[in-house]
Amino acid sequence: LSNHRFIHGAQVITQYDRQPRIWTTTWLYVAGFRFDQRWSLFGMIGPRFEHGNPIGGRNTEILSNVTLFADLTDRLVGGIETNVSQVLKGSGSLLVMPQVHYEVDSHWMVQAGIGVRLVEDLALPEVGFRLIREF
Repeated sequence: LSNHRFIHGAQVITQYDRQPRIWTTTWLYVAGFRFDQRWSLFGMIGPRFEHGNPIGGRNTEILSNVTLFADLTDRLVGGIETNVSQVLKGSGSLLVMPQVHYEVDSHWMVQAGIGVRLVEDLALPEVGFRLIREF
């Protein structure tokens, strides 16, 4: 698109949980679009695989995430994140989390949010926090 308003790429995340000794691999396609100087949209979609679970359980799930952002100042961004997770042949969940991102300087950013995760008949509070170092 013109004016460099669209970005996209791929992300692979590998995690190891020492208890109960399970590897998890997530493959995501990511895309973002800037509508104007204030508003932007970012999304991710892809599968997450569990490896080495000795008792079976959740093996594969599909993840999708869409976040709407508003640049409030040069350093402060507000957003509302929606995250859907659907286990194949299993249950799903929906996370809705308002959040703020603050750029401390050109290398450091702090992100924080509080929201609710809906799982079957439950509504669970959830808090998120990230400290990001850019190189």
